[in-house]
Amino acid sequence: GTKPITGQAIIQVQAHVGGIQQTFTHDIVNLQPGSSVELGDTWNTTGSLEETYRIVGYVKFDSQATEPAMVFVSTKHWIYMPIISRW
Repeated sequence: GTKPITGQAIIQVQAHVGGIQQTFTHDIVNLQPGSSVELGDTWNTTGSLEETYRIVGYVKFDSQATEPAMVFVSTKHWIYMPIISRW
């Protein structure tokens, strides 16, 4: 943006079934143009029933909101086996 913003960052853990599992909020104060802020949240997946979740983050400020950023995460533990081939 072109001006400092003050607002609230919202990060949601969403399940395909069951909706929002957890919400994290952070106050953002006077964030300058071209700057960024690092947020550190921990989501405890103990008891999570689904394997894949969507993490959505956005910032509300001045009666508006940024476009949401989204990433998918998995609670499944993957095991990778080496590939051995003969030519």
